[in-house]
Amino acid sequence: MNHHSTPHLFTTLMQILARVLGAARAAPLLRASCRQLFCHFKYWLCIFCCSGYGALSFAQTTSEANALELGSFWTEALKGAELTYGINKTNLSLMHGVLINAKLDPTIDFNLERESGFLSIENGLGVWLLKGSGFKSGVSLNYMLGRVQANDVAYRGLGDVKGEFEGYAFMEWQPILEAVTLYANWGSTLGDQHKSLAQAGFTLGLPLVNEWDVFWDCKEAYGDQSYVQAFYGVNPQQSQSSGKGVYLPTSSSALYNTQTVGLVREFDSKRSLILGAGFIRASSALMQSPLLSGLQTQKTAVLVMNQRF
Repeated sequence: MNHHSTPHLFTTLMQILARVLGAARAAPLLRASCRQLFCHFKYWLCIFCCSGYGALSFAQTTSEANALELGSFWTEALKGAELTYGINKTNLSLMHGVLINAKLDPTIDFNLERESGFLSIENGLGVWLLKGSGFKSGVSLNYMLGRVQANDVAYRGLGDVKGEFEGYAFMEWQPILEAVTLYANWGSTLGDQHKSLAQAGFTLGLPLVNEWDVFWDCKEAYGDQSYVQAFYGVNPQQSQSSGKGVYLPTSSSALYNTQTVGLVREFDSKRSLILGAGFIRASSALMQSPLLSGLQTQKTAVLVMNQRF
């Protein structure tokens, strides 16, 4: 229905009604008919208004019910999930990929665990192998970060390395709950020229004062020959385009040791603030790569908020 025609229709209706009322002054029979017509008009107007109000109330009630149902759905779907977000100075950046020179970038992680499996940015989408009190281990489909030449001056002339999906496995064990955590993970890309990256480490935590805790995290990263060649090697063609010396690693090796000391502030059962500082130290084997150019130790920092649902 064209809403612009409604005022004209109403005006025409009023004009007809006025004429009928005018004629009614001259004829008693017409006055009776007019009163009857006017009563019918008020009756249908009342019906229209009541129907409109009822329809509007129903729509509002239905909308509120749907909103409550949707809110209840998301509350149940996100129950037990964790969201961590903030900034992190690192050489493995979600925004810029694998780096030689560590950068301070935004960081985010989402972790949702259910009885049979899990979903997280860090560990991918997968299923549990074992899960019990203080111990969990799973396998998943994850994503191995690549590198972009424009994101780091050390890569100039070397080209990009694309990120790839990878098969992934991890484990986490807390022999002393909330105090000692041992962890390890391994990922390997699915392509013909597969690359593998592994990490192992531990976290120690102690209560400090009031709602403050202190922690120390230490981890070591390892790469196979393909991974080291892709991200830190220089073949003859790359040597010509970049001016760097040829470096062709022949075996897997340790990459970096990362250590962080920090504080955790627990606001309540669902929110905490984590801040820390530390360093990344390249292994002696990795220092043979011309990409590092003597850059063995770099400072790191982290400031993130953890939200539990």
